Amino acid sequence: MLNLILNENMKIYRRLRTWILLAILLVIEGLAYWIYYKTGNTASTSLWKGMLFGSNLLSVPLFLSVIIAADSVAGEFSGGTIKLLLIRPASRAKILLSKYISVFVFLILFMIVLFVTSFIVSGLMYGFGSSTEMFSYTGKDGVMHQISYAAETFRSYGFGSVQVIMILSLAFMVSTVFRSSSIAITLSIVSIFVGQTIGELIKHFAWAKYYLFLNTDLTKYFVQRGPVLDSDTTIQFSIFILIVYFVIFNGLSWYVFKKRDVAS
Repeated sequence: MLNLILNENMKIYRRLRTWILLAILLVIEGLAYWIYYKTGNTASTSLWKGMLFGSNLLSVPLFLSVIIAADSVAGEFSGGTIKLLLIRPASRAKILLSKYISVFVFLILFMIVLFVTSFIVSGLMYGFGSSTEMFSYTGKDGVMHQISYAAETFRSYGFGSVQVIMILSLAFMVSTVFRSSSIAITLSIVSIFVGQTIGELIKHFAWAKYYLFLNTDLTKYFVQRGPVLDSDTTIQFSIFILIVYFVIFNGLSWYVFKKRDVAS
């Protein structure tokens, strides 16, 4: 299994495309921080306040990882290398799992790059010293709460990762089922942009609580923001729905990949 994962990672990092994607991430992040620096009140900005701004850029490594996920399986079929891959003694399930793990290793790497470079850039712009300033937000109970900017930054990265994982799993599933990188990329990007908007439109319906993108933003159970369901749901319910979708996406990928006739 380890050899399969290493092989998939070599495929990813030996391609010029991967390093171009990394350069795109750094350029976008640099431009975003430059605009933030030029338009913000630098006198009141600290290291972790700048880091919190960086957490808003999580969609960038997601976009770039979707490209890798979309091509992970579909690229093997379009390139005609799938037969060479399947003649190995490893089972199809292990081959698919190694691809899935490699895609998430790529995502985690890019998220680490985003976090580390955000720390360095914020520190260079605003200093690496600590700040006593607190982040204020209105909680679900309507009461004003305060936590440190560092805690809010980690919370933003943590909760933001939920949507990232679900959309990346969706892209991987579409790539496996339809064998089309373009469909997987298009569907994933559309989901990122309009998923929450559709949720806002349908939230009044009773069945809306089962809609994926009304459950990916778990911060709504702590902060008053984003589409809120009319029905009384809980964070446990949303986590359960996410697990169901996660199992469906990966179960469908496994079933189709295992049963598909590659001779066709």
